[in-house]
Amino acid sequence: MKKLIIFLVFSLIFFLLIPLPEIHPPYSTILKDREGRTLHTFLSENQQWRFQMEDDVKIPEKLKITIILAEDKRFYLHPGFDPLSLTRALFINIKGKKILQGGSTITMQTVRILDPKERTIPVKIKEIIQAIKLEMLYSKEEILRIYLSNVPMGGNLSGIRAGSFRYFGKDIEELTWAECATLAAILKSPKKAPLKNNEDFLKEKRDRILKILKKHKVIDDFTFSTSIREPLPSKIFPFPKYAPHFSWYLYKEKMRGNLTTSLNLNLQNLVEAIGINNYSRLKGLGINSYSIVVLDTKSGEILAYVGSPSFYDKRDGQVDGVQAPRSTGSILKPFLYALYLDKGLGTEKTLLPDFPMHFGNFSPENSDREYRGAVSFKEALTSSLNIPAVFLLHRYGAENFYNFLKKAEVSTLSYEPSRYGLSLIIGGAEGKLIEITNLYRILSNGGNWSPFTYHLEEEIKTKKRLISEGSAYIIYNILQDLKRPEAIYYSIYPEKNKFAWKTGTSFKQRDAWAIGTNENYTIGVWAGNFSGEGNQNIMGASISGPLLFQIFSMLPEEKKEKIKKSSVKEYLVCEKSGLAPTEECEKTTLVLVPENVRNLPLCPYHKSFFLDESKNRIVCSACWGEGVPVKKSFFILTPKMRYYSQLAGIPVDEIPPHNPFCKIQQTGNIKIIYPEEGTIIKIPREFDGSFQKIVLKVGSLSREKELQWLLDNNPIAKTRGSAELSIEIEEGNHFFQVLDEEGNSASVKFKVIKSFG
Repeated sequence: MKKLIIFLVFSLIFFLLIPLPEIHPPYSTILKDREGRTLHTFLSENQQWRFQMEDDVKIPEKLKITIILAEDKRFYLHPGFDPLSLTRALFINIKGKKILQGGSTITMQTVRILDPKERTIPVKIKEIIQAIKLEMLYSKEEILRIYLSNVPMGGNLSGIRAGSFRYFGKDIEELTWAECATLAAILKSPKKAPLKNNEDFLKEKRDRILKILKKHKVIDDFTFSTSIREPLPSKIFPFPKYAPHFSWYLYKEKMRGNLTTSLNLNLQNLVEAIGINNYSRLKGLGINSYSIVVLDTKSGEILAYVGSPSFYDKRDGQVDGVQAPRSTGSILKPFLYALYLDKGLGTEKTLLPDFPMHFGNFSPENSDREYRGAVSFKEALTSSLNIPAVFLLHRYGAENFYNFLKKAEVSTLSYEPSRYGLSLIIGGAEGKLIEITNLYRILSNGGNWSPFTYHLEEEIKTKKRLISEGSAYIIYNILQDLKRPEAIYYSIYPEKNKFAWKTGTSFKQRDAWAIGTNENYTIGVWAGNFSGEGNQNIMGASISGPLLFQIFSMLPEEKKEKIKKSSVKEYLVCEKSGLAPTEECEKTTLVLVPENVRNLPLCPYHKSFFLDESKNRIVCSACWGEGVPVKKSFFILTPKMRYYSQLAGIPVDEIPPHNPFCKIQQTGNIKIIYPEEGTIIKIPREFDGSFQKIVLKVGSLSREKELQWLLDNNPIAKTRGSAELSIEIEEGNHFFQVLDEEGNSASVKFKVIKSFG
């Protein structure tokens, strides 16, 4: 008895000391789309195609039954080893004087696969002990999954799923009975897996397994006869490699194992096809690359992701343009305008200046190099004018806007706000297509921001309110009403999916952007050259715009709730200025403002004057004379606004001159537009050796008054009303003065430097 106890104790110690092999060796990564379709596969770290049978991967019953009947009929009955199978194998091997049958159970095979050793009796005993231990620690279902994840299938194929992909081009849930039997035959003899050379051998093995299935009444006679006639695979299939940029993006983010993503493979194929259909047009214009991303507006889920026209292009196909930082051009402007509304600085009808401005050394220009004097907030946004946008950023604060972008997790802002300055709004910073597209979801989500995701999100985990619901609604509707550029060309795309959209072009025409959003989808398109090479054909509206419209027109119509008018109120404003009316404002109108706005600035442009009975002269209490003066309101723009409005051919109110017999002089009617006080003007030399002239510009509220121009106290010209004068000028400091016939004046000091280089 004592010896028995000692034997049992030592046996237990021996049992405990024998370790199990590594249960989970390095697995390949398999990415699936939202419907469970395989997108892309990656080799394991030890260069094996080995796909783990995780709990979320259902083992089809036909495959499970086939493998168990072919390999281990009593799998669910034995404790890890099968004495009957081992005994039978022993007699067969003794009789044949060589190893003809192993007698290993699925559990023992699992141990051997995970820790391969030379097949000897001591190794066999060790396998039996490890198999018993495995059965004690894992359920039968778990052991079957480990086995099917690792069983050799020929070459560097490990696991039944790898075999299914390679030999049949599909995952295991789609296999037929004959295909299940073929895989069972291959795992019995993985070295025979080169199908072309071993077809007869594998067919004989497969058919024998099908007969076993028939014998056990798993399949009927009809299924058996059709399965027998089913041909063996005649070729090997490449592993799925759809959406390569998206898949590599996740892989580089250390996503491993079986991962179901948010991508929609049908939509991915559609977007890729639209891109390819446009590619010859782009190539003909010298534009070699484009990138596209489609997001679900509500959840931020990535639905389609195209990093470049072709991932396998040798030149720069593997550059991922969705993640590449590119100059943002005008694409950020809608958010500045939304923040401007939230701050109560104006409305969509508010006038903004559009004339040459200087902010230190920074002098923004509109893309068309033209000036309109004054434009409404809405026109400035829809026309994507740079000068009004820079003016707004100057008022709102570049640092404040920078902080807004940081809250929206724009990751490319690597410098301090002062480094970008006011250029931030016209492409002075870079942005990633994925992040800027995600930013546009704010406009369709009531001002709320949440991160984009590659997972299927049941619930948005992070949400921030970055602009008010009211300003999001107003900006969305302004952008939705934008006229399509080249309307005749775009009319071929149906408007079944209405959306708000904006285009942008970066400095020196290196990047063409187009982003659109509605309640269903938010889509971003970038086009250009990954080299950064500029091209006069690179324009957001004409290059990326067509792609955006085509994609929206081809997308399925979703039945999501339309964006409703909410969190806005009507506010009475001056019809011409778009600001709170004063007594002088003759006409008013109602506009929408965010409901949080309390008070708008008062209209500064309407001013009332008393006119004589002829209405040709302004009079005051010092010169009314006889008759009853008539009060009249005039819309008086600032001198610079007025000057550039007139140059653009835009009508402005003409102010009658003051009664010339009045003893009181009126002031403030003249403005020197250029140069400004303290300006340093650098004049370059022309090709012929002469120096360029400078243009002096003066604005006046009256066309009738004669103006006397003096340079360094010397008369140089006489004009009436607003005018400009081109003159040659010497290097040095100068004093420029303008006087009218009533004694009103304006003056500036400036300096001229001539370049002799």
